Amino acid sequence: MLSVLRVAVLVQCCLAGTGKAEVGCRSWTPRGETDVCCDSCRPGYHINHPCGPSPKTLCSQCEPNTFNVDPTAFSCKTCTQCVGAQVLVKVCSSTRDTECTCRKGLRCGDADCSFCVDECGRGQEPGENRSCRKCPDGTFNDQMHQKCKPWQTSKCSLLGKVIVEKGTAFSDVKCSNTSAVDTSSTKRRVPDAEQDSWGFWSLVLYVVLVGMVLILISSVIAVKIPKKATKKTKIPPEKKLPPEIPIDDPRTLIAVECSFHDAYQEQGSSMESLETGVSEDSRNQLIV
Repeated sequence: MLSVLRVAVLVQCCLAGTGKAEVGCRSWTPRGETDVCCDSCRPGYHINHPCGPSPKTLCSQCEPNTFNVDPTAFSCKTCTQCVGAQVLVKVCSSTRDTECTCRKGLRCGDADCSFCVDECGRGQEPGENRSCRKCPDGTFNDQMHQKCKPWQTSKCSLLGKVIVEKGTAFSDVKCSNTSAVDTSSTKRRVPDAEQDSWGFWSLVLYVVLVGMVLILISSVIAVKIPKKATKKTKIPPEKKLPPEIPIDDPRTLIAVECSFHDAYQEQGSSMESLETGVSEDSRNQLIV
């Protein structure tokens, strides 16, 4: 009887290997004279009964919306649903779970992408509550969504170099040989307080110079404007009046009297000539 069972199992294994038979149990071990025990199930199946007379009845296929990737599992898992910020990539099957990803600007919070978090850029690192925070002072991050790393300030001294540029949230410190430090690097190492003081007094000096220039220009304009007005304005010449003749002067009285006498004489002579002419005419008429 045992030999017959072994032959039947061997035939089933051969048929399963050639694809002519579908057997849930992929490998099994004989137990006693009539039973076998399943060692592993095919993908998409789970162990239903550990041992039994037939390997076909030992494993069962996963139900819809479930999957199994563990060949020794006794049950299948429920398929994951992409929700919220997740985006579906591949649907679930009996041999694999649903594949999800996160929308733009977010990234998966774990290997299974069971949740999404904010995607942290350079100069940031993932923080609490699935958000990003700026790199603390003395640290930097030059990659996407990575933890901030401390500045390597000691590497410059170990290499026999000096720090020529302070680190930032985006980059580490920069080192250089002492002889290679140029003027621009020296300027960058000037303390911020001195730079602020120099900038303030430069601004004050600039304002004073501008004020002096404006005062000088205003003075020049104020001096030139009256001169131009004097040149352009022409005062009309005074009209010359005849000299006044004093009335009390004796010469004036004689001249007036003479002129009046001459005028009277001229009038009298004209009157005499007129009378003479009239008398002569009337005489001639009487004679005739």
